[in-house]
Amino acid sequence: MIMLHATRFGAASLSLALASVLAFAPSPAHGRAQPGADTSDPIARLAAIQPAQARTKVLVLGTFHLREIAKQFQPAMLDRLLPILQRFRPDAICVETLPGARVRELDLRRDAGPLYADILSSFANAHQKLGKPACALLNTTPEKASVKVRELLAAARAAGPGKTSPGDRATLALWMLAAYDPSSAALQWSYLDEAARKAQTAVPADLAEQLDSELAQVNEVSAIAVRLARTLGLETLEPVDDFEDPDAY
Repeated sequence: MIMLHATRFGAASLSLALASVLAFAPSPAHGRAQPGADTSDPIARLAAIQPAQARTKVLVLGTFHLREIAKQFQPAMLDRLLPILQRFRPDAICVETLPGARVRELDLRRDAGPLYADILSSFANAHQKLGKPACALLNTTPEKASVKVRELLAAARAAGPGKTSPGDRATLALWMLAAYDPSSAALQWSYLDEAARKAQTAVPADLAEQLDSELAQVNEVSAIAVRLARTLGLETLEPVDDFEDPDAY
């Protein structure tokens, strides 16, 4: 798993910021506490008995928000970084966006106070701008769309690598939009070349244009996460910024 988390570094250079990669590898010892470890700590005791190969590896990439250098940004700036991340071979890529279920929850709480509407307008604009038309088109809800997405992904996995047609990807992208998951929808859309995007019939022209716009954004999702996920053949991105502490915002 790779966690792509953006932190502000002011005017620091992109090369320096992207060098802030922290790799957390599993402890090599199996059944052996680390020297000086606190054996009264339950986490330390669990770590001592868990096989190293069973432990999750996490790599965190810290960078300022790429939109801060949107005018100067070129995709080639990341050409040296992406192969390094690719060698880590994550099976999940986490991005700093709101999960669809959390967006839906905030929307239902909108009348409870101005904070919820502020969070939605500031951090979930794309979720709703693309998601609501998709729901209307499919005559569904975000909750039902999430179930459908899981079914479509399961069918794609069962079919095997390389078996998902451009039409199936377009359909999956539309359902992901309805599930309030624009990042994963953009990933699916990125698998289609220009000819396939024009030929598909699942995503209407207005939503197709907005997906193109999402992929053209200069941010960590489109410039790093989507590009890396497509190289690795992943089907989804995992949103992890759930704003569970409203008092912090």
